[in-house]
Amino acid sequence: MKFLASLFLVMVLFSATAFAQTQDKVLATVNGYEITQSAVDNIMKSLPAGVVNDKNSAQIRENVLNSLISERVLLDEAKKLNLEKDPQVVQEIKAQTDNILINALLQKKFGNQSFAPSEKEITDFYNQNKSKLKDSKGQVQPLSKIKPEIAQYLTNLKKKQALDNYIEELKKQDKVIINK
Repeated sequence: MKFLASLFLVMVLFSATAFAQTQDKVLATVNGYEITQSAVDNIMKSLPAGVVNDKNSAQIRENVLNSLISERVLLDEAKKLNLEKDPQVVQEIKAQTDNILINALLQKKFGNQSFAPSEKEITDFYNQNKSKLKDSKGQVQPLSKIKPEIAQYLTNLKKKQALDNYIEELKKQDKVIINK
């Protein structure tokens, strides 16, 4: 009975190991760091639609792998030179970290919100600003021609207003001191 239990345990471990290996195959190793199939797959999935097709898939996959290898080689060299301790690098890392946190906050706050203007808002803007919406010949451009630009402008304006309002709310709840 012990033999059967041991045999079963070995088979389970072997199949689990085999399953794990097929799940995330190591494609390359750089100084002990493993570059896996899933890392390459994640980048392949993030590429814009239409970039990868049946004819170029293998070549792009190889390029992605080579890019990951190059990135790791460069990172290892930077670490050998202790660049992560360089004051300027430390400051840049902090700035990037701060930007990532701010972007995450804004995505959480506004990510699901639509800022698209209504047809009425677009038309009202067009009518109120006709005199400023002339082409190079001095002719007022038809709404149908400049509608996308107006929509983008109004979308950006709404985003800016929402962000400005949010910042003002935060300033009221935080202690802000301006020294003059």
